[in-house]
Amino acid sequence: MFPLDYASAEDVAAVIEGFLSPVGKVFVNPSSPTDNRRTREFIVVEDLSQYLVRIDQYVLQVDQPPRQVLLETHI
Repeated sequence: MFPLDYASAEDVAAVIEGFLSPVGKVFVNPSSPTDNRRTREFIVVEDLSQYLVRIDQYVLQVDQPPRQVLLETHI
């Protein structure tokens, strides 16, 4: 199970499908704006351990906070 903080679960799952073995499966548990208990998105992956290592590395690389820039001007 991979909890996501910043990336969209559906977008990440689409890429992860390319990393799966022939027996691997991926499931998306999306967040729901109307259900207070489902505020976080998860991806559940069932696969062989060597494939899970690659998927874990990918998820860690993709699920990063967006870069922000602060601009201050004085006129």
